Amino acid sequence: MKLMKLIILLLTVAILNACETSQTTSTEPPISSPAGETEFKEVLPCLGLKLVADTQTSPDKVIFSVVTKNLCDERLEYFLGYEPPHEVIVMRGDIEVWRFTRNDPVADPLADKSYEPGEGESFDAEWRFVNTEGDSVLAGDYEVKGLLISASLNDNGGEPVETPSLRIKIGK
Repeated sequence: MKLMKLIILLLTVAILNACETSQTTSTEPPISSPAGETEFKEVLPCLGLKLVADTQTSPDKVIFSVVTKNLCDERLEYFLGYEPPHEVIVMRGDIEVWRFTRNDPVADPLADKSYEPGEGESFDAEWRFVNTEGDSVLAGDYEVKGLLISASLNDNGGEPVETPSLRIKIGK
């Protein structure tokens, strides 16, 4: 009987030790989607916008870039009226999980922008796989969209313009 209790005790210790080791030595990155990007979408006359996700730089974060581009053959001029001029929103279903400006305040200056044909600019946002409260997110599929805030061109009234959505997968 003592031998049986000793075997059960040793097996229990071995199982607990194995579980602890597997949790602390995992080097698998939390994101399983490869780097990705959307196509440019003409959001205002001549102004293209797309979203790029860099998942390769670090296993503990993804860098989203809201990218602008002059899609026309002549110079493009517009005004960005907010600090920062961009927003990135991570959604899971209909629930907003994370928003760049809520978690990472930045002080980009307000600016008049002008791009020659084919030129553009990139505005970055870093997400460390946490929700708005700072808790780690669950594994699963997420939808990400980028916004250029208050891009005033002609008479659009400075309304935000949105990139096409990008899907990413967290975990296996």
